[in-house]
Amino acid sequence: MSAANTPIASAARRTCGGRRVVADLQHAVRGNLPDKYRAYAQQINDQSEQLMTLRGLFRLKSAEEMGRKPVPLEEVGAGRQHRAGASRRAP
Repeated sequence: MSAANTPIASAARRTCGGRRVVADLQHAVRGNLPDKYRAYAQQINDQSEQLMTLRGLFRLKSAEEMGRKPVPLEEVGAGRQHRAGASRRAP
């Protein structure tokens, strides 16, 4: 699957209506440029709010906002790895 045909690229084209946004994402990923990715993410977030998408209507609260103590990253266990094509079976 080429980078232009990934689900993320498809979503970026639909929500932001532009190849420029997809190009920004590709540039960030291919060049391993965190600042470029942050700029891309900001474009997506701004569009989500402006277009009143469902994603743009929600905001995650921090642990502090919920009156809870954040869990240190070192204490978080590794998640299960999902295998592509693996079927989900009942236990």
